[in-house]
Amino acid sequence: MRYIIAALIGKTAMLLMLPDHYSNGKPQMTGGYSSFEPEVREGEFVFYYDNGSVKSREHFKTAKRTGLYQYYYRNGRISVESSYLDANLKVSTALMIV
Repeated sequence: MRYIIAALIGKTAMLLMLPDHYSNGKPQMTGGYSSFEPEVREGEFVFYYDNGSVKSREHFKTAKRTGLYQYYYRNGRISVESSYLDANLKVSTALMIV
């Protein structure tokens, strides 16, 4: 596993990027943490299917889900779209493939 560390010395801002991969080398997840203990997610997290297509996208601010969350079918079409504000679900829409 490979970590990418981005730090801003003197402003206490630090982001640890943690990409993860399937055994076939395709990405499984990308995202950043401001802390691992406790786990504090920051920014965009993207999860992937083993074929490389996007499985979900979500955004965090100080470990709270915020903004747009999208879950995708394996074919790349959106399955669920939700909107969060400070970890509270505001709107959610499930989209069906017919």
